[in-house]
Amino acid sequence: MKKRNLKLGSKLLIAFLLVGFIPLAIIGPSSLITAKKALNQAALDRLAAIEETRRSQIEDYFKQVFIDSETMARSMDVFILYEQFDMYDNVNDVDENSPYNITDDEYHQIYKESGKNLSRLHADGGYADIYFIGVPYGHVKFSAAKASDLGTNLNSGEFKDSQLAQVWRQVSDTKAGVFLDFAPYRADDMRPNAFVGQPVFDEDQELLGVLAFRLSAHRINAIMQERSGLGETGEAYLVGPDQLMRSDTYFAPDRYGVAASFAAPQEGRMTTEATQLALAGKSETRVTRNYKGDAVLASFGPVSIGGAQWAIIAEIGAGEAFAAVTHLQWLSAIVALFCLAGIIAVALFMTRAIAAPLKKGVAFAETMAQGDFSNELDIKSGDEIGD
Repeated sequence: MKKRNLKLGSKLLIAFLLVGFIPLAIIGPSSLITAKKALNQAALDRLAAIEETRRSQIEDYFKQVFIDSETMARSMDVFILYEQFDMYDNVNDVDENSPYNITDDEYHQIYKESGKNLSRLHADGGYADIYFIGVPYGHVKFSAAKASDLGTNLNSGEFKDSQLAQVWRQVSDTKAGVFLDFAPYRADDMRPNAFVGQPVFDEDQELLGVLAFRLSAHRINAIMQERSGLGETGEAYLVGPDQLMRSDTYFAPDRYGVAASFAAPQEGRMTTEATQLALAGKSETRVTRNYKGDAVLASFGPVSIGGAQWAIIAEIGAGEAFAAVTHLQWLSAIVALFCLAGIIAVALFMTRAIAAPLKKGVAFAETMAQGDFSNELDIKSGDEIGD
C-alpha cells in the first residue's frame, strides 16, 4: 500500500504555524514569569514597608513616653510638687499604714497649683494617668485622672498587689526606670494598662518619690489601625509574649482586641503561625493563614518595647495582595488567544496564497502534457508567482 504524504498546503500551514507558535511559546511564558516575579516582589515590598512604618511609629511613640517621663521626673515642677507634699506631710503627720489625706483644702490647693503641669501633660500627651508616689510608704499623692487609686497606700492598701504598686516597688528598689507590660488594672475597670515608672531624685541623688505614667491601648490603636496601604482586607496589629493582643485587630476587635483578649484569654489568644514566628524573633514576609483561616500575605517580626518583646504583624488578603498578578495572567491569556488567532489567520492566508497558484500551475502542466494547448494559465497574485 502506497504511503500517503501530506499535501503541500498542509505542509505550508504547519510550517507557518510553527514559525508563529514557537516564538510565542518561548517568549510569552518567560515574559509572564518575569512580570509575575516583579509584581509578586512589589507586593511583598509594599507590605514589608507598611510593617516597618508601623514598627517605627510604635517605637517612636514609646520613645516619646520614656522621654516625657524621664524629663518630667527631673523637672523642677515635680521637685516643687514633692516639696509641697513634704510640707503637707509634716503638718498632717502621715501614717505609713493609712491612706493619704486628699480631702482637705490645703491638699486641693497643692494639687491645683503645683500639679498643673502634670495635668497638662496628661491631657496633651494622651496618657491614661500620671502619678506622683511618695517613698517610703507608697502613698499615691497625685493622680492627674483622679481615679480610685488616688490617695491609696500601695504598701498596705487595696492596690498593694496592682501594677502601680509593682512599679513603685521596682523603681524604689532599683532606682531606675521601669516598664510594666499590659495587664488588667483595677482602677480602670480591669481594662488592660501598661505603666512606665521613673525615679525622682534630689541634688544628692536621694530618692524622693516615683513618677509613673499609665498607658491605655488608645494611642497604640490609633497608630496600628491607620488604613493607608492596607486596602479592603488588610490590617496591622500587635501581640504580646503571652499571645494576648497589644492592639485591636481591625476586623475582629470583639475577640482579638486588647480588652477582649485579656477578658477572655482562651478565646482571644493570637496563635497564628506569623505570631509564633515573630515572638520567636523571626522576621519574614510571605503567604500564610490569618486568625480567620484565610490565606493572607503577611509581614511580621519582633518589636522590643521597654524590654518586652512583642510581635508586629501586617497582613492583607492574598487575593487582594496579588490582584495585579491575577490581572496580568488574565490579560496574558487574552493576548495569547488573540495572537494565536492572528497566527492561524496569517498562516491560512499565506498557505492559500502560495498553494492555490501552484495547484493551478500543476493542473495547467498536466493538461499540456496530455496535448491540450487550448487553456491559459490564469494566476493573478501581483508577485513573482503571478508575473
